Amino acid sequence: MFDTRYHLAMARLRFRQLQLISVLGRTHNLNAAARQLVMTQPAATKMLQEVEDIIGSNLFERLPRGMRPTEAGNLAVEYSHRAIDEAIRFLDDARVLREGGQGVLQVGSIMSAARSVVPTAIAAMKAARPMLTIRLMTGTSDQLVVALLQHRINLVIGQRSETTSYATNFHPLASEALTVFVSPDNPLAFAGGDIERMLDTPWVLQPITSPLRLAMERYFDGIGRHPGNIVETTSVYATIELVRQNGMVSVLANDIVAPEVGSGRIVGLPLEIHSERIQYGIITRADEEVDAITAQFSTILKNLPLTP
Repeated sequence: MFDTRYHLAMARLRFRQLQLISVLGRTHNLNAAARQLVMTQPAATKMLQEVEDIIGSNLFERLPRGMRPTEAGNLAVEYSHRAIDEAIRFLDDARVLREGGQGVLQVGSIMSAARSVVPTAIAAMKAARPMLTIRLMTGTSDQLVVALLQHRINLVIGQRSETTSYATNFHPLASEALTVFVSPDNPLAFAGGDIERMLDTPWVLQPITSPLRLAMERYFDGIGRHPGNIVETTSVYATIELVRQNGMVSVLANDIVAPEVGSGRIVGLPLEIHSERIQYGIITRADEEVDAITAQFSTILKNLPLTP
């Protein structure tokens, strides 16, 4: 139900004002923002004052040279960016429908699922809805869930995070084993899984907020020692290249590592971390029902022959 407390403010707030806030957030200069929006600086000044009056807070601190967002301004800039992105997606989705399409499905997937279950599910979905536009975003589960909660994607195929479990629903699909690996010329490739030597070597790991990293932190806690020299990245490609070119150690899902091991680009190590299999599944927003297209894609995923 529409909250009547904000009725007057909503009636006064215009999309053009959000565009100004968004551009000001990037340029920090009113004259530059006015030029980008093809308006005069006095008109831009008046528009900014109108927005500040609506919100009841100063959004930008006026400096001798330029402007700096206040705390409320940072909030307004972030919201304006999101609103514009959503408007662009809405217009593009409407164009797809107008041109005979069957809508848009925006899917987020961890890399291991994107190389295994997702292509099969997308093929089945396209067979059922040939004119459906499907957009696939890959990343770590924590990144994708943020995009999900910001309504930038419809669902995520990834690992559940305890930090966002209150805001999401999770349906398990399968679990994935982890493989520790090095380059073929790394002395550790011939060390037979010597964990002490591994921990003395630089590691490439995902950020501490990712479920895979948290699984490895539990493993390190269990053996009573953690690597001290760490590079963090969310990029699978960068991870593999850092390992190959710089003598580092890393860990990824076996579905990602196996093809690289098979090609001889990297070597899997016999490190016993089987207890740290990570479950992944379908993640949706907890506060709303999914639309028909998302529900259909979820059903396809649930019916795939996967190993729990």
